Amino acid sequence: MIFGVVIQPLLIATMAIYMLKGQDISRGIYVVVGSGMTGLWTSLLFRGTFNINTERFMGTLEGIVASPTSSGTVVIGKTLASVSVSLLSMIRSYSVAALVFRLPLTIAQPLPFFASLVITMLAFISFGLLISPLMAVNLSLTGWVNALEYPMYILGGFLFPILLLPG
Repeated sequence: MIFGVVIQPLLIATMAIYMLKGQDISRGIYVVVGSGMTGLWTSLLFRGTFNINTERFMGTLEGIVASPTSSGTVVIGKTLASVSVSLLSMIRSYSVAALVFRLPLTIAQPLPFFASLVITMLAFISFGLLISPLMAVNLSLTGWVNALEYPMYILGGFLFPILLLPG
């Protein structure tokens, strides 16, 4: 989890910034947002999908189900916490790009950007709540989670705009 949220986005941001050397430096904001989104996606896939299974393996699922708080509230809270913590990967990537590489990073329209960021987080949480019970029912879907990570980086436009993909 620490690798996927802390180290991997910084590695991706660093490699992508080096790839931008000698090109249009205004695309640096894509690197920051994209590497932050990779941290969010990795957190959702590996933490969000295994929320219920982790509780089962640790022996605490029975206590959660028997508690007065609904188990859905607990799973929503755990998914929200993991996605919120992984949002820090975007802040770290922004800091590295601005301080270490001296990229001029500006958000042209801050209000729509932050509104879309909140909507994206809600969509990620909803997707995590959708696939978390599937993992609890069928443990053989673990390979499916691993296979979803990297294609989403490309198809989701995390590291470059979708308009740059071939037609």
